[in-house]
Amino acid sequence: KELQEKYGTKNNYYVPVNTLFWSFRVMAGFGALTFLVSTLGLFFTRKKKASLFNTNWMLWVVALMTFTPFLANTCGWLITELGRYPWTVYGLFTIAQSVSPSVSATSLLISNILYFAIFTVLAIVMVGFVVKELRKGPDEASEPEFAKHGLDPFDKEAF
Repeated sequence: KELQEKYGTKNNYYVPVNTLFWSFRVMAGFGALTFLVSTLGLFFTRKKKASLFNTNWMLWVVALMTFTPFLANTCGWLITELGRYPWTVYGLFTIAQSVSPSVSATSLLISNILYFAIFTVLAIVMVGFVVKELRKGPDEASEPEFAKHGLDPFDKEAF
């Protein structure tokens, strides 16, 4: 009521609560999951016998965790953007006033298609480089530096 009295009744001043609710929980859940997997990875790397690389399930978990920061970041961005609805600048500029009359739907479509095409080409190039490096395999196996000196890299004194 206070906002309607101050800024008028033509705008909807209610934020999309369900989207904010679930975005926050997904973001926090991915953050907690990342912390849990990081702690588990720390446990595996601190053992005397390096067991992280011998544990296939953990390697799969770490590989799948690659995408969680992006998803958590996206959910956080949604919270930020939807939480200020209906304002672009609080109390001064609403989202309805932010629409540019000089930008047509066609120009938006063309620019989005171009962005998509550029990022698709970049993704193809990146995947190509990764596949090339994976096919090449690791470099010539040489004895690690710590093995030459008889040091255990997981020993406390090595750090």
